[in-house]
Amino acid sequence: MKDIQERVRKFCANYNLDAPAEHRALDVLSELGEVAKEILKATDYGKNAPSRSAEWKARWGICSSPLLPLQTSLILTLKARLTWL
Repeated sequence: MKDIQERVRKFCANYNLDAPAEHRALDVLSELGEVAKEILKATDYGKNAPSRSAEWKARWGICSSPLLPLQTSLILTLKARLTWL
């Protein structure tokens, strides 16, 4: 797990994607809002069971992307978080 976070840290550094934790947190929340929008659209606002469209699946992937850099910037290890669970 530490290897994954180290790869994320290096990727962000190599591509000049460093940002403060508060910007990363806002990014996470913004993406989560997009996921909620896709769920509403996929269920016709709760009228139907969700249909997992390509856009819906893509949004979940995009939503998870900012989580690792946020954890890394806050010096939270995945192992510590998963141990807590």
